[in-house]
Amino acid sequence: ERVSEQRGMARLLSALGLCLVGCVLVAASGKPVGPKPPVDFADFFNGNWTVETRSQSASKGAGGGVTVGHYEMRREGELRLMGLYYEDAHADDEVGGMTRKKELWIRVDLETPSKGVFYTAKMQEEEDAWAADYKKLFDLDFEVHANGARVSQGAWFGKKKGLYTLTITRQLNFELVIYTGDDAASLTVQYMSARKPAPPKSMLYQYGPTAFIMAVFLGSKLLKNGFGRIAAKREAARARRADKSE
Repeated sequence: ERVSEQRGMARLLSALGLCLVGCVLVAASGKPVGPKPPVDFADFFNGNWTVETRSQSASKGAGGGVTVGHYEMRREGELRLMGLYYEDAHADDEVGGMTRKKELWIRVDLETPSKGVFYTAKMQEEEDAWAADYKKLFDLDFEVHANGARVSQGAWFGKKKGLYTLTITRQLNFELVIYTGDDAASLTVQYMSARKPAPPKSMLYQYGPTAFIMAVFLGSKLLKNGFGRIAAKREAARARRADKSE
């Protein structure tokens, strides 16, 4: 009888263990959050991005629609990124698909995870990224605002000089606004909205909450039934001992 009770308790402990594992797995499958301060920009900017750009000037109003571009970046060590930027052009009837225009090499050198310099270089034929003639486009220096957004702002050293604001609002999104012009009458604003494809959700992430509910339900059933069987066996043992004593 004692061996039987021990086996019953072992089954109950096993059920409790399964329930606890379910709780831990579901907790670990929570939604990803945005970058924490300080921003690890190399980790954030690594990967492929799609960028939509709109322009508006004080004199001409909104520009000619939306330009679609792409960043293809890779991390090189802890404090460097290398990659390229290009924009979609019209479809090529002979080759098929979209052609590219305004191809640029991109290099980001960081002093700290959230501070550094963003460089660009025109892409030349038969020239690799390391040999390109890079020029500074802007300095990076992120600060955390009260609303949780990570913001870097400062001088813009492009073909037209000006100011910029780069804002990271989510883990897979950023916005870049560029202000150029000598005065209010010649002001031009470029608004770039970038997004990275979301990684596929794991089975645990999709079905974790349901699995947790089922684990709790089954665990409670096992506990209830297990304790009930143990109590019944103990009562039967007492009855047998009482019969023998009589």
